Amino acid sequence: MLTTLFAASVLLRDPQISIKEIKAGTGAPAVAKDRVVVQYTGKLNDGKVFDSSVKSAPLVVTLGAKEVIAGFDQGLNGMKLGGKRTITIPPELGYGAQALDGIPANSTLNFDVEILAIERPADKPKITLKVLAKGTGEPGKPGEEIFVHYRVTFVNDVLIQDSKESKKPLNIIVGQEKFIPGFIEGLKDIRLGEKRSIYIPSALAYGARERGPIPPNSPLKFEIERVVKP
Repeated sequence: MLTTLFAASVLLRDPQISIKEIKAGTGAPAVAKDRVVVQYTGKLNDGKVFDSSVKSAPLVVTLGAKEVIAGFDQGLNGMKLGGKRTITIPPELGYGAQALDGIPANSTLNFDVEILAIERPADKPKITLKVLAKGTGEPGKPGEEIFVHYRVTFVNDVLIQDSKESKKPLNIIVGQEKFIPGFIEGLKDIRLGEKRSIYIPSALAYGARERGPIPPNSPLKFEIERVVKP
């Protein structure tokens, strides 16, 4: 549904959104040109849910770029990482007189939103790696074949793929990896039995490309484990 949030608003008066701050979040506030990753649930005034990202990919929005309806963009401005708000959007800053599937014409929209990630144009993209369990032995040498199980999710923890479900770990030739940059970096020097979590920003994932169920500009989360040859 929110892929249609770019619909133009018809401004008949001086409408304003209403914001209820649920959780302040941390760090610097998001501003124009920042890319925010948003978990959202949209409701009508009667409480009926018309759309939600809770069980799917979160929404990625570049603030101020008119990618979504005006009220939604305004409501995200100034939010911090981990912040939660309820944004009430009058029809003039939503879809106006346009009726959409599940949204009658001239509807006031209520969005519960949470900021899961913020990517700023000036920041150099880098992964965040945590060792969950230490391994043994030596890291793989260039040209050596190693095997890795992986589980990849969106940043709202919705599963994209889990190699353990198919019981087919990745076979990787060290130094000849052909994966997204953040995944390659996260594999570096992994030892047998070692488990890692890796947060990969969108620039080190698929960037602006859409990849199957992964929308453009999506950061990803991986859990990986080096295993013995199956």
